[in-house]
Amino acid sequence: MKVLLLIALLGMLYFVDGISTCSFRTFACKLTCRVGKLFNKDCRKCDCESKPKCPPLCNRHCPNGLVIDSNGCATCECKSPVKRCPPVCPINCPNGKVLDRTGCPICQCRPVRPLFPKRH
Repeated sequence: MKVLLLIALLGMLYFVDGISTCSFRTFACKLTCRVGKLFNKDCRKCDCESKPKCPPLCNRHCPNGLVIDSNGCATCECKSPVKRCPPVCPINCPNGKVLDRTGCPICQCRPVRPLFPKRH
């Protein structure tokens, strides 16, 4: 008798109001998903989404492309231009090269500073 009652109870969970066909496993799923759970015929499966659902792209033209968020989706923000410096002469500078006003290295070495400065 107890077995029949258990089967009937599980059957009621399986067919909720005769409309839903979600299984008990769906309701008992304890997964925590970063992006969200998968859906199957309006029932949550016990699996996680692998990729986020990105919002629609905005109609904006950016010369360097759009910024990508932490989910891998394009935002409506333009990327900053990449700073490009011209090639520099191949001299070896122990303290690095002097930078011009735009922050690019030029063909001139930074002065060598003595380890022990002279005291006057």
